[in-house]
Amino acid sequence: MTISSFTPSRRGFVTGTLALAGSPAAAMAAAPDRLIAGTYASRGGAGVVPLTGTADGWTAGAPVAAIRNASFGVTSRDGRFRYLLDESEAGTLGIYDRALKPLDSLSTLGAHPCHAALSPDGGMLAVANYSSGNVTVWRLDRKTGLPAGEAQSVAHRGSGPNQRRQTGPHAHWVGFS
Repeated sequence: MTISSFTPSRRGFVTGTLALAGSPAAAMAAAPDRLIAGTYASRGGAGVVPLTGTADGWTAGAPVAAIRNASFGVTSRDGRFRYLLDESEAGTLGIYDRALKPLDSLSTLGAHPCHAALSPDGGMLAVANYSSGNVTVWRLDRKTGLPAGEAQSVAHRGSGPNQRRQTGPHAHWVGFS
């Protein structure tokens, strides 16, 4: 199947930096023929699907059975580790090796994680949990890619002018400065 015949829903398709590096430009420079697309299997999608660039366009491979509902992800600078979010009520961070073999699965300490970021030195990972409005941060062991110690979470407070949909905070994005 080529990408032109692959028709995901608006929220069901995630592409970009999941596959290769910390930024789209770096991903394309590192290996322009490989990409990962994430769809929500819980909503009828295939789950995470590897894409390979060919002369005719992108070709979808077999879905990765262990990764069903990735909403966002980042890859370590050296490409050895992938950090993928499962955007569910009980948010989960999945940690995978280069071949997408599961290494660990952790709670994001919040609901519906929607964005993740690695610190510039690769020593910390942060996750924004949309529905619970909190941000969770882990220190990472650079050799294993796994958290070194307990996660820390900061909860936001407040509301917005549209009471119907802004009764509480919604963390959309997280980054390091």
